[in-house]
Amino acid sequence: MDLVFVLIIAFTAAMIATTTGFGSATILTPFVAMAIDIKAAIVLVAFLGVFTGRRFLRRLNEATVRKAVLAALLLVGIKMFIDNIKNF
Repeated sequence: MDLVFVLIIAFTAAMIATTTGFGSATILTPFVAMAIDIKAAIVLVAFLGVFTGRRFLRRLNEATVRKAVLAALLLVGIKMFIDNIKNF
């Protein structure tokens, strides 16, 4: 099992426990219900993203993916460095 799947399952279990706790304590206000709906949508998007990403990565060469990720990290690091110099 992948670490991302474990984290998503743990987050889902925590969300269900929180929802159950709010419901039993009768403090499920509309604001809390909206926050829970947003969390449920995020979990759904995370599942779809992991599923799509795994299917996509199977078709690519591992070395190519590794180089692309390192290049993206380098670009983000350079941008953060430049932004930090501007604010200094």
